[in-house]
Amino acid sequence: MVSPVDLPWVLVGPPAVGKTTVGRTLARRFRRTFYDLDELIESQFRVSIPKLFSEGKESYFRLLERQTLEALFKRTKPALYVLATGGGTILHRQNRDRLRQLGWLFYLQSTSESIRQRLDEDPDQHPQFQHLTVVDLRNLLKERDNYYKDSDWVIETAGKSSPRVCSEIIRRIHGQRGQ
Repeated sequence: MVSPVDLPWVLVGPPAVGKTTVGRTLARRFRRTFYDLDELIESQFRVSIPKLFSEGKESYFRLLERQTLEALFKRTKPALYVLATGGGTILHRQNRDRLRQLGWLFYLQSTSESIRQRLDEDPDQHPQFQHLTVVDLRNLLKERDNYYKDSDWVIETAGKSSPRVCSEIIRRIHGQRGQ
């Protein structure tokens, strides 16, 4: 078995669970390159993801997402990095397969209440999800949970700071060394 320290780390999970914040911290700590899939899409294609969603162009965004993920895969092999995915990246089978090929998957899991609270704390972050109620978020989690849980590790984030989540990930990584 390949050690988790020898492959890229991929963070998956719903919006507003801290994938980008945790990913940046992990990358700094381990001197890895950090990629945020949404940021890559916005810079490469010069688009605004919230605008695409507000204009009803989610399917176009998903196409850009698949293309960006594929380009990242081809460009970075076998480099070590941390990748924060978008909340819906995992929905498409092709993306799930590619993410599995990239490296170790960490599902940053949270509750709908905690996600709603994070969305309320930073309304400029994830504007396309601001209208969702706790019930809407609960349904979103229910729809996506099996995809997310198909990760190598599940890390609970509700009520935890980013440094604490990072520490849990690090403990899991080091706990697997030598197995």
